[in-house]
Amino acid sequence: AVRVPLVGRVGLDAVISLVPVVGDLAAGALSLTLVARSLRYGPPAALVSRMLANVLTDLILGAIPVVGVLADIWFKAN
Repeated sequence: AVRVPLVGRVGLDAVISLVPVVGDLAAGALSLTLVARSLRYGPPAALVSRMLANVLTDLILGAIPVVGVLADIWFKAN
């Protein structure tokens, strides 16, 4: 978590997403990296599907200009 003035502590995803387009793509890439690393431990397919759905939801919500940043603060994909 990162401390942001007037808002408090938010996830790194919300801070990165402040940069239009590139920030959302970078946050998505980081999220997919976490999913890929988790595959080493052999999680059930249902869990991997849920993780990928969270990443996709985060990318879709992040694509909406102002709402995307607020969604990143509220919705924790990781």
